[in-house]
Amino acid sequence: MPAPKPAPKQDIARLVHDLKTPLSAMKTASDLIAQEPLSDQQHHHLNTLQKAIGSLEELTGIILQTHTEPETYQTATHPIEPEAKPLLEQLTYIVDLFSPQAESSGHTLIHRWSRDAMSAYQTHSDELQRILAVLVDNAILYSNTGTITLSAHIKFSNHEPNIVVTLKDAGPGLSSEQASHLDAAPTPKRKSDGHGLGLWSARHLACENGGDLRLITNSEHEASFELILPIQEVEKNRQQAPASQNITRSALSGSVLVVDDNEPNRELLAAIFSSFGLMVRTADSGKQALKMQEETPSDLIFLDLNMPEMNGAETLTQMQTNGYTRAKACFAITASIAPEDRPALFKQGFAQILEKPINPSALYSLLESTLHSNG
Repeated sequence: MPAPKPAPKQDIARLVHDLKTPLSAMKTASDLIAQEPLSDQQHHHLNTLQKAIGSLEELTGIILQTHTEPETYQTATHPIEPEAKPLLEQLTYIVDLFSPQAESSGHTLIHRWSRDAMSAYQTHSDELQRILAVLVDNAILYSNTGTITLSAHIKFSNHEPNIVVTLKDAGPGLSSEQASHLDAAPTPKRKSDGHGLGLWSARHLACENGGDLRLITNSEHEASFELILPIQEVEKNRQQAPASQNITRSALSGSVLVVDDNEPNRELLAAIFSSFGLMVRTADSGKQALKMQEETPSDLIFLDLNMPEMNGAETLTQMQTNGYTRAKACFAITASIAPEDRPALFKQGFAQILEKPINPSALYSLLESTLHSNG
């Protein structure tokens, strides 16, 4: 009898969970690059990349929370609280993200707004940039070669502030079928050429947040969309996050064993530990780690929890049975873990459970404290 087909929600959750591993590698690699001497232009591009990765991380977290069974995830976690984002930050992110793509496609992406006005207001989450990403991407992919104009201003309605964003391209406009996707999502019977699901989800997100998205001009020479979203005034005492800068750290002394079946993850962690001054060895399986720890014990051991054949927890158990855990501390690494699973891992002997992506600065502080207290 064939195995039952997993529910669509389970499929989505599994896929998104798998996406967290390459996302983690991208985040860690970008953090490493940020520690190197860079030109102003390179810093600018790196900042755009890091913001894009951050947005993807936030979206994967939301999707995981939404599409995982309540008894296995949602009841054990706190709801993801939206983080308010300034308008200027979101608008600048969109321009920085899509300008290279527009230029390579023969378009010119220009923008018009008051920096002072956009700095004074925020949305309660990143809905503005998510909607604009759909509109700008569609304009680059489907419009005639020419100028794409993104403009924004503040408008008060019933004494409440709103942002009004207009995106205008060079045509050829949308067909009646394409335009109808603003009101209804594409279905198997209503084929989409690429505009459909994006336009529907963008308008759905706008309406969900108390706004709207409309097609206000539609001709062979121009298509214009108007987005309206309610906004809030930025708190006066809100401080801008400091620009990324090189951090000088004292070199750590000790050795570390990294155990992960994923080669990019191993290399990234090895690069981080090497930059801390630690001597690094890597293993691609629990079996190899057992042999290496028997021959030359390391001070610190990092074990991926989701390795095939012998996972991280099983590897630690075998090390303890064989008497190979003379390390100062063992750490578990995972893309995600339910809170109710943590106590068993701590009881087993893990000093800390690190969820990907791993922040190098936080990791340095953890290792500095561990090596000092166990020195």
